Amino acid sequence: MQCALLANSAGVGGGPFYVPLLNVVVGFSLQECTGLSHTIVATSAIASTLYGLTHPRPGHPDRPLVDLDVALIFIPALLFGVSIGVICNNVVPEWLRVVLLTALLLFVVYKTAKKGKRQWEEEEKQRKQVAEPIPDHDAAEADDDDTGSTKGGVLHEEGFSETKIVSGHNGQHDLEQAHSSSQHEQGLLEVLKVVDWWKMIQLLILWAVFLAFQMVKSKYGHCTKEYLLLFLAQTVFCISVTVFFIRAELADLGKPAAEQHGDPEMHEILLGERSGVPAGERRPVRVLLKAVGILAISGATAGLLGIGGALIFNPYLLQLGMDPRVVASTAVLMILFSSSTISLSYLFNGMLNTHYAVVFAPICFAASLVGVTVVGRLVKRTGRSSILIIILTFLIATGTVLSAFFGGSKAIDDIRHHRNVGFRPFCQ
Repeated sequence: MQCALLANSAGVGGGPFYVPLLNVVVGFSLQECTGLSHTIVATSAIASTLYGLTHPRPGHPDRPLVDLDVALIFIPALLFGVSIGVICNNVVPEWLRVVLLTALLLFVVYKTAKKGKRQWEEEEKQRKQVAEPIPDHDAAEADDDDTGSTKGGVLHEEGFSETKIVSGHNGQHDLEQAHSSSQHEQGLLEVLKVVDWWKMIQLLILWAVFLAFQMVKSKYGHCTKEYLLLFLAQTVFCISVTVFFIRAELADLGKPAAEQHGDPEMHEILLGERSGVPAGERRPVRVLLKAVGILAISGATAGLLGIGGALIFNPYLLQLGMDPRVVASTAVLMILFSSSTISLSYLFNGMLNTHYAVVFAPICFAASLVGVTVVGRLVKRTGRSSILIIILTFLIATGTVLSAFFGGSKAIDDIRHHRNVGFRPFCQ
């Protein structure tokens, strides 16, 4: 329950916590823990996704926290990686999975900690800029405008009201008041109007088609002709969908600035203007292809090791300059699709303990809803997005220690009792 309170608020699922705890406390094998972990993660992600869809994006009240444009481009690659990871889970021995997971988490901890440190230092600079005395010719105007005030030099955001930091090509930041406090009391229905439901439907269709492939594949052995044909069709489907959305995004980027209707966060991924990347240095096609590859690796890791995949792609999206609050909400949406696919794939193959899933899933759903609400309010009150990165770093580091200790103990026990520690047959 405590894992669910913090994990989704930072944009990760909590797999590195659930897997070792279920393995040691309940006594499940790592394969059983993987399926149950993804069930819990998917259920918790539902609560966090609802939060992200019903809260506006800082500086862009016409968009929800969840970035559906980013999700549409990257989820096909994530799901394709999932299908590979689920296959590998039946073959790779448990001790090797522990080694791979520990090495991966150590690398991610290092990268995320560096990003968190830079974000914190940048926010400190912004606080000092806001705290500087206001020139005399602006003082009267500032006194009359209560909605533009900040408390203690901290960028203050509540509801739709936000003091936004905008970066130009030269990396300098200007303060602008984005929205007035009269918008604070927007109702839930009005907030939901900003959600692009057509894109949400596209995501659901994509998920349903992919899940149908997984369900039909489960009826055949890995080495049968039918399975290989279905896997090939699934691969073509994922690549085609990814190419379609990438072409649409690049076509919008090629239009004059006044005619562009693209997503601000996707624009930042492609060009890096807010991050101070010099014009023309970041190649949009190269960035997208690299990102798609990383999402595919994230999905494969998720299916193999029992994590949601966000531990890998979440820090990478932060490195590309996305807002940490948007990254956290969008990552949880992608976790929902990937973990639910893995969980149902395990169910189709008879590898999911449904009795424990029914018990743990509702508890973690409630805990996740509480966690994202509390952390969201904390970020709004302090104006520090780096809080999310700090939480993320702490969770990954703790998960690394747990996975290495408990997984290593289990591997040593298997060796002492002369259990099979080799690869299992692929065609079994």
